[in-house]
Amino acid sequence: MKKFSCKKLVFFVFATAVFFAMLAVTGFAEDYGNFAYTCVKPEEGQTFEAYNEINSFSFTEGTDDPVVLVPETIEDIPVTTICASAFSWKDKITEVILPDTVTTIENGAFYNCSSLKAVIIPDSVKYIGDSAFQNCASLEYVIIGDGLETLGDLAFKGCSSLKYLDLGSSVKEIGSGAFFNCPRLKNVVIPDSVEKINSQALGLVQDGNGVKLTEGFRFYAYKENAALTAYAQANTTITSEDTTSADAMTAAVEIISDCGENNHSLQYTKVRSATEDYKGLEIAQCSKCFRLVAKDNTDIEKTDEGSTEKNALIATVVIVAVLVIVGAIYIIMSKKKRAAAIEEYRKTKKPLK
Repeated sequence: MKKFSCKKLVFFVFATAVFFAMLAVTGFAEDYGNFAYTCVKPEEGQTFEAYNEINSFSFTEGTDDPVVLVPETIEDIPVTTICASAFSWKDKITEVILPDTVTTIENGAFYNCSSLKAVIIPDSVKYIGDSAFQNCASLEYVIIGDGLETLGDLAFKGCSSLKYLDLGSSVKEIGSGAFFNCPRLKNVVIPDSVEKINSQALGLVQDGNGVKLTEGFRFYAYKENAALTAYAQANTTITSEDTTSADAMTAAVEIISDCGENNHSLQYTKVRSATEDYKGLEIAQCSKCFRLVAKDNTDIEKTDEGSTEKNALIATVVIVAVLVIVGAIYIIMSKKKRAAAIEEYRKTKKPLK
């Protein structure tokens, strides 16, 4: 009876090990390189195409590459969404390269990435959520692609190093406080597409006396813009301690001519040096129209970041399969040995008197 109980115990331990190994495989399949993601697929009756969402990012132990390349596809399905808080508080990241499959950057996606220095938003992005890049204290350069329509509340609030901004050509609404408390941001070009600028979105900072116009701040527009005029008028009185008149805000507006794509006056600044697989990043601001131009911002060798995980997954499946086979053989041999022992006992057992 002892032997039988021991075998049952061994089998129970083995089965538990297999169970947890299978659980590990299931969870592991949701990772791709340093990214955790969710694949959203249509259910019966739905017609949208499947897409992937990036849920979170983590550095590989022992490495801290400051440049993050978000994959264009995972398992041949496009990555379209950077989820809320996916990169928040990742203080080692200096640059994130987004593919042109991404359409949405959700609330707080890059909140408090304190070392992030440059952000290039591809034309594919239509929406940037609330506080998406709030408190990125090292952020200096922001280039928003020509596809963005909505910029959420507090999107870049508190980016104290921000000096260079390009809003693209399609943004319609700039959220409340989107660039509030960005004291180094002095020049902002408002594209013709802008239809609404919400409260304290641009050109205002907080100090000991309340809210005031950023010193030396200037708006630039290619023609008269009703949204910009309304924004200036709405900021006639900021607080009881400090008053910013509509005249002062209006005086900060200047109409400029568009230089055209190939007629910029440029002097590039190197934001990040090139490496073996990355051509680096250089950004220039035109001294005539204040548009930003990036050079080599997405030319990076795209390696299969999932290959290591795939190999590990295959190895895990093989190990589990071997354990199952070994366990099955052990059980069969144990049964045969037990049957032989019972038969031997029957043969040698003496009849009762």
